[in-house]
Amino acid sequence: GAPPDHLLPWQISDQDEWTGSGCEVLVGERWRILTNAHVVDNGCIIHVTRQSDSKKIECSLVAVAHDLDLALLDVQDEAFREAVPPIEFASGLPELFSEVEVIGYPEGGSSVCVTKGVVSRVDAHLYAHASAKGVYSWGYNNPGKLLIVQVDAAINPGNSGGPALDSHGRIVGVASSGIDLSQNIGYIVPSSIVQFFFDELLSSGSWGGIPEPGFTFRTLESSALRDFLKVPEGRTGVQITTVSPLGGLAPHAKQGDLLLDIDGSRISNEGTVLLKLGGEQEVQIPFEHLITGKRKGEQTMLSLMAPHGAPLRTVSAHFAPIPALVPRFDGVDVWPSYFIFGGLVFSRFSAPLVQDYLSRKTNLDMPRAILETALLKWRQSDEEVIVLLRVLKHSVNEGVRSAQMRILESVNDKPVSTMRELVEAAMSTVGKETFARFGFLRYGRESGGVEIVEVLKADAVMAANEEILDFHKIPAAVSPDLADVYKAHAPSAS
Repeated sequence: GAPPDHLLPWQISDQDEWTGSGCEVLVGERWRILTNAHVVDNGCIIHVTRQSDSKKIECSLVAVAHDLDLALLDVQDEAFREAVPPIEFASGLPELFSEVEVIGYPEGGSSVCVTKGVVSRVDAHLYAHASAKGVYSWGYNNPGKLLIVQVDAAINPGNSGGPALDSHGRIVGVASSGIDLSQNIGYIVPSSIVQFFFDELLSSGSWGGIPEPGFTFRTLESSALRDFLKVPEGRTGVQITTVSPLGGLAPHAKQGDLLLDIDGSRISNEGTVLLKLGGEQEVQIPFEHLITGKRKGEQTMLSLMAPHGAPLRTVSAHFAPIPALVPRFDGVDVWPSYFIFGGLVFSRFSAPLVQDYLSRKTNLDMPRAILETALLKWRQSDEEVIVLLRVLKHSVNEGVRSAQMRILESVNDKPVSTMRELVEAAMSTVGKETFARFGFLRYGRESGGVEIVEVLKADAVMAANEEILDFHKIPAAVSPDLADVYKAHAPSAS
């Protein structure tokens, strides 16, 4: 496979090969191969083999859930299906200290490998795959924490996607990740999350994302803060600090409100709730999993109150996926989108763009202020964060500062909030205006100021563009998703 190149968005990154593991399951009545999303991510062709036969069989991707790090594959070869029977799932979460076997094909050999251990912890995390894609736990595009199970059985590169089985041979989870330089810490996606994935596919035919909390909060561990806010005696909870206008909580709560419990589960001052496991076992884990583990459209009851002694109120909310201002996953909510105007290369700011920048050696500079401005803001409608990605040098843009990425604010004093608006505004200056003026946020944060405006001569742009594209062997001035608006406003358009 080969991932898109978000730093040079007109081309694809180097092709590579990798391996992972998987297991056979039934989704409804349909035979499928279950694996991790990161195993098939950006794959252009996928083959599977089985332990007793080295023949490679081509398969197709049925569905992928990057936020759950899960994917389903299908094989048309009937003989392969018959030779590999599906495995049954365990119900519920495994008990602490219960035995698990992790099966897969890790590095260090070509045959199947089985490692044995116990369930060490049940918790709620932002999954490692999302983090690896450039989604930060502190960013507002974080979809939320999900249930996860920690095991001490070895999970190494290549194990990903393989089943973790209980003592009865049932799937309790899917091997997903480990922690580098740590011993005996591996993570599996629990079977309850896998079934959540299956249920959505059976009901809607596709995966649309997990229900997202859509708010941020602070804990109430400080007794002085609790007294100041007049939290009722004997009650605990968290204080809401921001609310997404597109989220399920928006009609019911505002900044400063206190969230005390969800579906009858009391939230501690540390932001956790009690989760009961098998037997008499109980653990405290982050409360967000009560939202992210819901089916879409399922009712959630919340106890809220305004600070300073306001009465307690109970509301019914419906949480759903929230469109992120900074999109998260290649091929799902983000594709490499670009517009070249006089050598100025504009693109949409995204999590994969951040990850490409951090993981590769480049002469580009992404100030932290851009990260904070983009990631610490909720999307209001359909707006995008547009950045000047780089400047392809030419006499037409001589003197334009190219050392740092910058967030675009306006074209000829007209605010632009999407890539399509940018193309229309910029192309509309050609043949109609003397100059094309691009206004940027100062320091990545502040509006206004003449020193953050870059100017091109509008009548020189089109000829310069042809020379720039030819020199750099770039196929077009815009990505395919912007071709129609570019053509509609190009000078040749009648």
